[in-house]
Amino acid sequence: MQVLIREDACLLTQCVPEENSVVRSALVRGHGAEQVRCWSAKMAVMPRTDRALSGAPAAVVRFQDAMAAPSRVAVIQHLMGQQMTFNDLFAAVGDTQARPTLYSALNDLIKIGYVADDEPEPVRRKRSNTLFTANRTLVVEDMAATFVYLAG
Repeated sequence: MQVLIREDACLLTQCVPEENSVVRSALVRGHGAEQVRCWSAKMAVMPRTDRALSGAPAAVVRFQDAMAAPSRVAVIQHLMGQQMTFNDLFAAVGDTQARPTLYSALNDLIKIGYVADDEPEPVRRKRSNTLFTANRTLVVEDMAATFVYLAG
């Protein structure tokens, strides 16, 4: 996508972000009129895990994926000690994570096998009293494999 963002005054409708960029705008008063000043800041793009850890064992890649987001770390931290419902987990995490963020983190951890629930069959919408449990054995084994990999 072509960048149409200029340093001089421009209309907000002209501010089209380039891929991996963030658009910032500010209302500037001057010369008897209000103008919107726009600029972009190129975001640093993190390398994808599959490229960054191309020679790493699957356990190391899985652990890195799980620990890459603070919300997933918070979920694992609280579920390692006990089973919890989503509402209990949200209360334990506190106001550091939003509900949708926590829900997404929980689903990501279920997909990679670090968290399981007590639903008899896979369902799209879980009951409010569904208990979530960390797969402690898998988490600890992957953490150990990661330390062995990092130590060389």
